[in-house]
Amino acid sequence: MVTLDSLDLQDVDYMKLDVEGWEANVIVGAEQTIKAFRPVIMVEQKRDFSARFGIPQKEAVKILLGWGYKEVREVSGDHILVHP
Repeated sequence: MVTLDSLDLQDVDYMKLDVEGWEANVIVGAEQTIKAFRPVIMVEQKRDFSARFGIPQKEAVKILLGWGYKEVREVSGDHILVHP
């Protein structure tokens, strides 16, 4: 396993995260990429899979909100966030 930050991605404008409860971990591993490029992010948080890993519900959304993102829409548990 590697972090998204370790891939040295360039020109990231959109991310979709659906990793069955590990979304918060992926976001933390992509912190520098997210902060550098401020992509639109769609993150699935429809089922509380994260609880089985000891991660609070909707933690991925909470992290992004803490980084200045705004939630613009939620569709069937998929949260769409943008950085103004």
